[in-house]
Amino acid sequence: MNDQDFKLFAKKPVAYYATVICVLLLLLFLLFKEWDLSDIGLFILIFVLVYYYFFLRFACEIYVQKDSVKIHYMMPWIQDEYIVKCSVNNVDYLTSFWDMQSSYKQSRNFKNVCFDTIVISKSDGSVEEININTRYTYFHKLLDYLNVKN
Repeated sequence: MNDQDFKLFAKKPVAYYATVICVLLLLLFLLFKEWDLSDIGLFILIFVLVYYYFFLRFACEIYVQKDSVKIHYMMPWIQDEYIVKCSVNNVDYLTSFWDMQSSYKQSRNFKNVCFDTIVISKSDGSVEEININTRYTYFHKLLDYLNVKN
């Protein structure tokens, strides 16, 4: 699959952009509290790690082609996922806290609170779970796109 042939389907989640704003506001707030620089640095480090774990861990952009989908994660240590539509038998999903009533499966654990999971049953009998965090409306658009047969 050639990466130049893919078109942008879903943009980065808003939390990706909000990270810089949150860190700057937190830094400004902590400077007014007159804390030591080492305390401020430690507090911001803990904040960024917690923020990453809950909001940015599976932040991604989604690209589509006629017969495939590419999920490009913003974090370089998570490998991109490719879904070939013709190999998909069934698409199921697990949603995060904001949409638990519409999930086909049982309710989520708290650890999965800020990302969605696409459960893909492939034609060879294998099942693949792909975690994504994209903008709110694009998750269901992606499910509709995967469910439409070529």
